[in-house]
Amino acid sequence: MKKIGLILLLTVLTIGAGLGVWKIKKTKNNILDKYLAFSLEIYDQIQANYWEKISDEQLSNIYLLAINKLSGKTNTLVSKDKNGVGKLIDDLKIGEDKKKEFITTLGDMVLANLQPFGRSRLYAQKDEKALSNAVNNVEPGADRFATLGVDKNADDQKIVSAFVEKTKEATTATQKAEVKKAYEVLKDEPARKVYAVSGVEPTIEYKLLNLQIFYLHLTKFSPTTLEEFARVTEKVDTGDILDTLILDLKGNIGGAIDGLPYFLGPFIGMDTYAYQFYHQGEKEDFKTKIGWMKSLLRYNKVIILIDENSQSTAEVMAATLKNIMSG
Repeated sequence: MKKIGLILLLTVLTIGAGLGVWKIKKTKNNILDKYLAFSLEIYDQIQANYWEKISDEQLSNIYLLAINKLSGKTNTLVSKDKNGVGKLIDDLKIGEDKKKEFITTLGDMVLANLQPFGRSRLYAQKDEKALSNAVNNVEPGADRFATLGVDKNADDQKIVSAFVEKTKEATTATQKAEVKKAYEVLKDEPARKVYAVSGVEPTIEYKLLNLQIFYLHLTKFSPTTLEEFARVTEKVDTGDILDTLILDLKGNIGGAIDGLPYFLGPFIGMDTYAYQFYHQGEKEDFKTKIGWMKSLLRYNKVIILIDENSQSTAEVMAATLKNIMSG
């Protein structure tokens, strides 16, 4: 089974305490206190939520290296723990106008240097919103109907005609890409209705390469992906020749990890051990929640494509299917 860690994502939303025995000096308007408290809250969150156990010495050394990098000085810790980190930050005497930038950059550097490198980061509110939109497959400001020049009640025939016409009119590669994207979002009536109501775009691109091979690209995992998957596989579930599925997970950013026990079930069956969460020495097994999908039974060959940009849920799915199918 695939073991995965919990990726820590913190947002710059609230400033907490949890300062241990070391006390922070009061300053004008309490500005220094809240940013320093936030930095130490990150320290606590890492120790509580990081996927493996990390000692005070290990974590404080990561903070020390980051502080030295940011300050351009060779600093030392009076103690290799949270109190030592707090005292060092306070002793830097950073001006109030630069404190916020220093603390947020410090937190981001510390998180980024946890293993696996660069996978944990500090998110501001706008970044968190952008991440939420990406996972839910919503692109603010986009209007796929307007791109094709049709209204929300357009049927399949009008969508195809508009796509052909707008493709001819497009003069740049960017315009052609926008027209193609709009068509992919709107070409299926069920997906079109979802988009018209909620702005949620399909997470699956697909096509029959020939009578034998069905290509299906999962761009990410969102709350609607399983429903999409069932719909598009049923759409091509005809004939006697189709027996090969290419499941493309290249560039898949993941998302909706809690839905994976449902998404793996159609491939490997109901109540099957699928993967584990590993957190600070503790392992939690996850089994599939649903069974085989009828529209998948025809595929004697399943080819899974991944690359260095396949992340999170996509990594786990690929590893699970590889283990099950090769075993």
